[in-house]
Amino acid sequence: MSYEDFYLICKKINKKIEFKAIKKLSQHFLLDCDSIKVFYDNLVKYKNQDFLEIGTGIGTITFPISLIAKRVITVEIDRRFSYLKKELPNNVEIVFGDGLEFVKSTRIPILISNMPYSISSNLLINLSKNNNIRHSVLGMQKEVAERITAKPGEENYGRLSVIMQLLFNIKIVATIPSEKFFPKPKVDSSIVVIERMNLWKDEFNLLEKFTSCLFSQKNKKAQKIINNCLGNIGQIRSNCLQDNNKRVKDLTPKEILCLLFYK
Repeated sequence: MSYEDFYLICKKINKKIEFKAIKKLSQHFLLDCDSIKVFYDNLVKYKNQDFLEIGTGIGTITFPISLIAKRVITVEIDRRFSYLKKELPNNVEIVFGDGLEFVKSTRIPILISNMPYSISSNLLINLSKNNNIRHSVLGMQKEVAERITAKPGEENYGRLSVIMQLLFNIKIVATIPSEKFFPKPKVDSSIVVIERMNLWKDEFNLLEKFTSCLFSQKNKKAQKIINNCLGNIGQIRSNCLQDNNKRVKDLTPKEILCLLFYK
């Protein structure tokens, strides 16, 4: 599809919004065709596969991706958008429900979402645990995008950084200024491409608890906090650290994995 064709479709969908956004649902509708095309362009290589979209909204992303998908299951929690059932293409099914639950259980390998800010972290964790999901193109708060891509020692580096980087290749592909949404949020957003490189294993449930314990005191000397979190085995596993003087915030994902599962 040429950009001109895409732009015509996008503009047709971006009609005047007659709905008042519901604050508790973190509703901010993406209306910028250039940004929507970033989603489209990063999904073209998965043409003729099934897509799962979380957060249908007014369908500004749903309609364009339906042109390349075999089938789109799009999940929306706000039943005011039920009018879309009559307007969506034949290969799109809109389901009203909790998107977080769908991400937990879906067998569809490709996930798309301009994520409501209030569910970003939970959606990323649910995505991590569902090994059926292999490829994701997600819109999220710029701060969350920076957190999941942060390197050890950086301000935003934390437990979510570790979990996501152990499982995925992550790339920020675009920034969306806040004025491109209606209503305008207080912060900018990013579009992030996430490709699975490792499977979630049952023992990784320990990783959630361990990283939560570690990063509750991220500026402290790592060995002391490791001992607090792991007890007697913490000292035994100190050889996982490249530098015994490191602080928690400087531990690499591989070091943290070693500390937890080293034998």
